Amino acid sequence: MTLTKNDKRDTDIRVRVNSDLKQSTQNILKELGLSMSDAVNLFLIQVEQQRGLPFPVQLPPHTQKAFEDARDGRLIRYSSIEEMNQDLGIGECEK
Repeated sequence: MTLTKNDKRDTDIRVRVNSDLKQSTQNILKELGLSMSDAVNLFLIQVEQQRGLPFPVQLPPHTQKAFEDARDGRLIRYSSIEEMNQDLGIGECEK
């Protein structure tokens, strides 16, 4: 695949990823006719062109609700970790 943006690839980026994620995405990219390097370059070009991430980044709904609850003062307070674990149905915590 030919990329634009003066396709002068003269520097390296080293990224640590989960090996299963790497393998599964390489398989998908191969089906699309892209290398991992092509995909990263496409991503970086899109970040530059859009001046941000090329997709929405959002908190999972339950995390977003927890932040809203905390902001609005809807908090549950516990006197101990054991009390919290019991309320959440979690076994005893290790000390």
